[in-house]
Amino acid sequence: MAASGRQSGGDAFLYRSSECGRPVASLYDKKIQREWTDGAFNKLTLYEDKPGNYDAWDILPNYRDKQVPLTVAQPLTLIEQDSESVTFKTVLQTDKSTWTQYLRLFRRDGAIEVENQVDWQEKHVLAKVLFDCNVLARQALCDTSAGYIARDTHRNTTWQQARFECCHHKWCDLSETDGGVAILNDGKYGVGFLENQISLSLLRSPIRPDVTADMGHHSFCYRIVPHADDPVQAGINRRALQFNQPPIKSDVAYNGTDFAPLYLQAMKFSEDGKRIVVRLSEQDGRRGTLRLPRKVQVLNMLEDVERETDSVDYTPFEILTLGWPVE
Repeated sequence: MAASGRQSGGDAFLYRSSECGRPVASLYDKKIQREWTDGAFNKLTLYEDKPGNYDAWDILPNYRDKQVPLTVAQPLTLIEQDSESVTFKTVLQTDKSTWTQYLRLFRRDGAIEVENQVDWQEKHVLAKVLFDCNVLARQALCDTSAGYIARDTHRNTTWQQARFECCHHKWCDLSETDGGVAILNDGKYGVGFLENQISLSLLRSPIRPDVTADMGHHSFCYRIVPHADDPVQAGINRRALQFNQPPIKSDVAYNGTDFAPLYLQAMKFSEDGKRIVVRLSEQDGRRGTLRLPRKVQVLNMLEDVERETDSVDYTPFEILTLGWPVE
């Protein structure tokens, strides 16, 4: 994969960083000939964070009023390169903390993975990363545990103004009909939307009820995924699931269907050990019929048998529980 200085290019995208070596200055999609950035993009920003009585629970609407200085200790530098990916490194710091970022670009899919290694020694500081996207949308989509929900990107009403920070799980996405930008995370669940900007909350440093809350070393990743089409057609759900759930050894031996297009949430033995239980979810907002190679038991959430069948109809965002005897 070609790279030089602050620029890199793969099969799908051309990437360029700014002269100061911090934000992404350009992320150009070669296939659909589109620029995805519109201002600060992947810009780490620190804010003074003093919410008052509920120190560890609240963020105030005016948190943007005062920024905490953040300097570049090491500009973005190419440190690794092979045929499939390149890695850049930059180091940012405050008077007390050091923030190291590794930006990995992949030739085939155009995603940017940002690994963060942080020595965090702040008090009353909120760390966010900002993405100003070249996208016009009145709503963004946010992942939930088994589906997604739409969030407004404007603040016309008092209700919308109160939702300056909201929750999501594995991903959020800001898209037009023919494409957009998704941000996948591995454990950062606070996010804000304002017009075309996504702001992902990364770290805080409250002092009540614990004066050392969150201080110390932190290691986490997020992934920037520009895409054509809407997030469902682009497969953002599955990409986020793969990013969050690496393969692990299971206690249950299973060689059957993968249950696509449904998502496998869990597989386990029943409480009495006599059957294998799987929990599936529909997460793309579609309905259909799951056809199975054998008859299975349809269970309720308490794992009581409701019926036996070899095909199951499902509706958008439905959770299904199936079981069959241990052989």
